[in-house]
Amino acid sequence: MKPLITLLAVSDTHGNTPCLCDLVDQIGPVADLIIHAGDGESDCDLLLGWCDQPIIRVAGNGDRLSSAPRIQELTLSGQRILICHGDQFAVKQGLDRLVRFAQTENFQLVIYGHTHQAAVTVHEGVTLVNPGTLALDNPRHSYALITISQEAINATILPIS
Repeated sequence: MKPLITLLAVSDTHGNTPCLCDLVDQIGPVADLIIHAGDGESDCDLLLGWCDQPIIRVAGNGDRLSSAPRIQELTLSGQRILICHGDQFAVKQGLDRLVRFAQTENFQLVIYGHTHQAAVTVHEGVTLVNPGTLALDNPRHSYALITISQEAINATILPIS
């Protein structure tokens, strides 16, 4: 059997650290890795040394003083993954630019944020996951659980009540 890797993905926390910490307490133990797709990436500082999982984060357009990179790339179970906030690809106007970039660079999975709209879509062989938001001013908090193997990528958006 091939190894299965589970990611907990969040984005756009915008300072809602209590919600982020509660989520990591409840869901974190099933995850091998925690991903933050920007706008509040410094909220993850509270998780350092507290949770066992590695944390990968990128800066969003709202993370003006951040030293985090704007884009991260990694490969897990042979699947190439792009993590970005999405504003640099104008995702609020559509996913075409992001999909084109992912295809050109041979990414199988893209984790992004910026729109505060949770979604899992597959465009021309690229799985795109926006975990949604944990922002205080948004009543629809959500996150994504993503499983990755050599054979498949599966992602689910889950609400936080």
